[in-house]
Amino acid sequence: MMIDYLHPFIKVDMLVIQSLYDSWVSPYILNIGCVGAGIDTCSATQLEALQQHQAKTLKLIKVMVSKNSNSGVWAIGCSHHVMSVGTYSNANYKVNGVTL
Repeated sequence: MMIDYLHPFIKVDMLVIQSLYDSWVSPYILNIGCVGAGIDTCSATQLEALQQHQAKTLKLIKVMVSKNSNSGVWAIGCSHHVMSVGTYSNANYKVNGVTL
């Protein structure tokens, strides 16, 4: 993951948005093509690889946000990483009164 190399240089507050079963990472990085068709179509071996990747992703995210108390994370189990664009990135959405 690119963030492995970048996060030590990030000095600003951030909201990390990452799918834990990313539909792009699965086929192109992990060589697992079942996620797009539905995780229930994955074999036991593929599911194990996805779980290992999820654990690595969570570990990296925890390291990143632990270095800045004003940072946060939205790590969802959905396979689609586009939830931060289009209608999902509406300036009217607020968390604790703060606009995202």
